[in-house]
Amino acid sequence: MKARSGAAFLLLAVASMPALAMDCGKASSKLEHRICADPQLHAADTAMSAAYFKLLRGIDDADIHASLVNSQRRWLAAREKDLGDLGGWDNDGEPLSEAQQRAIVLEATRDRAKQLSARAGSQPQFVADALKQRALVSAYSGGPFAGYQAWCSFIPGQTDHTHFGYNCFGSHAYQNGKRVCAQKQDFASYRAETTRGVAEVENGELKPVASCVLGSDGDSTCPDSGIGGSEARWNTRPSQGQVMDAFGDGTLVKLDPELPDDDGDQGWIHACLTDPAFPQADTSTGSHKAS
Repeated sequence: MKARSGAAFLLLAVASMPALAMDCGKASSKLEHRICADPQLHAADTAMSAAYFKLLRGIDDADIHASLVNSQRRWLAAREKDLGDLGGWDNDGEPLSEAQQRAIVLEATRDRAKQLSARAGSQPQFVADALKQRALVSAYSGGPFAGYQAWCSFIPGQTDHTHFGYNCFGSHAYQNGKRVCAQKQDFASYRAETTRGVAEVENGELKPVASCVLGSDGDSTCPDSGIGGSEARWNTRPSQGQVMDAFGDGTLVKLDPELPDDDGDQGWIHACLTDPAFPQADTSTGSHKAS
């Protein structure tokens, strides 16, 4: 994999402009028509847009400003994609009624307004989360392979399909000199899986060092997975694909506060970035120490 240029950290040009409030005069999709035809839904959407623009106007940090624009565009796209047509979902074997579909959209929109208005002491919660991310990254040298990437969607309750939660998963990568350590969390069929990758930068490319997975039935379960025996180990002879899987598939950005807090992962990340011998050899499994 080639080193990403500085431009790779910029959001797409379209995301450089604020996500606009809904214009009912230009409504085209089923969801837009539903919102515009329903006074309560339209009021909730207007309040959500107002909360977004209020937050946006109060942010003068360019990177945090860009991450909020990206976040709102992503949320709007997910609402359109996941909640635009709920006719394929059912609850207890019965198709979701129009009233239930309306209630799902209303709940999601009101929840977003609350999220955008949330505060952490004297500052917006979104800003506080972004600054916390920045502090974690700034503890190391950084570089073209460091950054965040998220994918978000509305996921119905496992047993109750009348409530959809907005969830974000993705990857974060840290770089310290030539060492790069990445972790990706994904979700499918109501099961989370975490992939970790360790690499060294050589001639502008990443050379695989080690990989492991949490929440997998494979033979490279991470040592801190709680599973004992020979299965709990790092794979220190990974393929390029196994390591790069931890980076996700798209462009990394500098900040993405909607990714789940990675405080609990800082132990292995710090060791990975500061100990050139990480991970240590596990002679009981025939694994070799990373070089």
